[in-house]
Amino acid sequence: MGASNPSKPAYSPGLHFHIRWSPSGLLDWQAFDTQAEAEAAAAQLSRPSETYTIEASLANCGRCDQLVKEKLSPMRFNQRRS
Repeated sequence: MGASNPSKPAYSPGLHFHIRWSPSGLLDWQAFDTQAEAEAAAAQLSRPSETYTIEASLANCGRCDQLVKEKLSPMRFNQRRS
């Protein structure tokens, strides 16, 4: 659901913010440095039937940890190269 920003990595160590979409309950993959950035992105990306909340996360964020593992997976790396 999040828009890609090639100049900003998806993983942000330390305090950062994610968008949680409703009614799906999905946590957006993109991390934002500030709550204001997350709010602005959510307002721009939300669909008419969607609502959202902004969630603060710390360095041990499960969503970012999952993203890093996926990026470091040799199988995923090989699939992208082929």
